[in-house]
Amino acid sequence: MPVRRPIRYRIAARSPEAHLFEVSVTVESPDPAGQRFALPAWIPGSYMIREFARHVVAIRATQGRRPVGLRKLDKHTWHAEPCDGPLTVAAEIYAWDPSVRGAHLDTGHGFFNGACVFLRVAGHEADPCEVEILPPRGARYRAWRVATAMRRKRAPRAGFGLYAAAGYDELIDHPVEMGTFALGRFIACGVPHEIAITGRHDADLARLERDLERLCETHIRFWGTPAPMDRYVFLVSARDEGYGGLEHHASTALACRRDDLPRRGGARGRRGLPQLPRAREPRVLPHLEREAYPARGVHAVRSRGGELHRAAVGVRGHHLLLRRPRARARRTDLRGRLSRAGRPQRDRARAHARPAPADRRRIELGRLDQVLPPGRERRRTRS
Repeated sequence: MPVRRPIRYRIAARSPEAHLFEVSVTVESPDPAGQRFALPAWIPGSYMIREFARHVVAIRATQGRRPVGLRKLDKHTWHAEPCDGPLTVAAEIYAWDPSVRGAHLDTGHGFFNGACVFLRVAGHEADPCEVEILPPRGARYRAWRVATAMRRKRAPRAGFGLYAAAGYDELIDHPVEMGTFALGRFIACGVPHEIAITGRHDADLARLERDLERLCETHIRFWGTPAPMDRYVFLVSARDEGYGGLEHHASTALACRRDDLPRRGGARGRRGLPQLPRAREPRVLPHLEREAYPARGVHAVRSRGGELHRAAVGVRGHHLLLRRPRARARRTDLRGRLSRAGRPQRDRARAHARPAPADRRRIELGRLDQVLPPGRERRRTRS
């Protein structure tokens, strides 16, 4: 069986001030009929068309120093002319998406998902991949580090250098954070875990490590040991407003309010800890450039499971789920805490039912009472 040569990627934070990543991919044995490259339109775990190719500012193909013709076939696919020897395609990608599913770069930090920046080499999806991650130039970036669950090949711990993945689907399943983040470490069921917090915050890292250790050990034992990953990384972005999360096989990208994190001195955050990591999903590579639909019911199981597990390990105030008070009170507590996806279908139908014709005027009058100033409700309703 012939040895597959690795697909070599290179990503550099070229201009944090302009929010530009410079990304290149080199194929040692391109297709003799012309090599195709494509950028995904969506990211596994977030099933909505994102059109990441719209962030490509410039793209070119070269063989050594000789330029190679590159033709765009559609909104996210390019075709390079036939050439004999290694082929390199380089692109400048605008990174100003602060969500957990995009790519973001400024003078404070950098973050990217592989689906947003790494071109897929058609016909070479199963080939091993190598990624060289480079820091921005300048003295102000000398303290930057790297946080990712991707396997290190020639890179120091939490440092820039060469990383490796078994294939393209594994490559895009490892988000990367770079900057001057706070880093915590703990071990759960023999698996090293890390939590990297980016942004201004006053979090109690020691408490986070203790709580996450208990939470992760409960999840791992629930699903069965040994854990399916060698290590796991939580990538947390602390912000003024907003929250969200995107789970991966060996990491989770999260966004939360600064006040949601437990503070030093015993103060409690308002929200809980990061989400339950998602199970490994089947390969979706043939569908990355068009719509695809996950199995029904997966999100409901994940939502309820996360709440029950946080209650079981005692890191959130969901102890009411585990008590057995009066039947009526128990039903109220459960309905108030379980997700909407886990409620009976009749409640969902009742919530979305259209009002009867006799009730429409009453609803409109209620809306007028909210809009009109006091004392004018009667005159408006009579007319």
